[in-house]
Amino acid sequence: MFCKNCGARLEENAKFCPSCGSSQLNEAAPKPFEKNSVDGSQNYQYQTSTFSGKQASYGSSGHVNFAHTKKRSFIGRIIGLIAIAFVAMFVYYLFFDNSGPIYNLTSCTAIDSNYKPIGETSTFSTSATEIFITFSSQDIELGTDIQADWYYIDTEPSTYIDSSIISVVYEQQDAYISLTRPTGGWQTGDYEVDFFIGDEYYITVAFTIE
Repeated sequence: MFCKNCGARLEENAKFCPSCGSSQLNEAAPKPFEKNSVDGSQNYQYQTSTFSGKQASYGSSGHVNFAHTKKRSFIGRIIGLIAIAFVAMFVYYLFFDNSGPIYNLTSCTAIDSNYKPIGETSTFSTSATEIFITFSSQDIELGTDIQADWYYIDTEPSTYIDSSIISVVYEQQDAYISLTRPTGGWQTGDYEVDFFIGDEYYITVAFTIE
């Protein structure tokens, strides 16, 4: 056996050179997370570590470095919340908004040939010639009347204006009611339309004229 540093002859299994004093031990660094025999014996050594995050690199001494786990930015959190809100709205409109016997009630300034709203609004000007409310109905017994009572509610008590009545002729149907401008013009203020299925009150639609 010879010294690794000066080449002097050594006794078998010598740990130091008597000539130059150099260590003769195998000082290679243990490999991370592997079984090693650092001192050349059969006493195997184990490195263990518990960590969270992404492992990035190993140092020559067996030291483990960890990549920085980046937190979501404020804008990222806002975008996430907006996405959740859109999903919630979609679920609502898909499963709840059209779940009643009368649904999709919309006040508007005009309608198309399929009774769909044009110019959706809840605020009308005094120059409006006609106010429309479109809606859909389903699962109502055929022949049942849907009645809508128009009220001007800026008086005490509220002032009854007129009633619109539509008979149900299909299991599912689109329909509309409307109120034309009075001869003397619209009274500015708040209005309500109460919907009844047969004799039972169901829902109210509100709008304003200003």
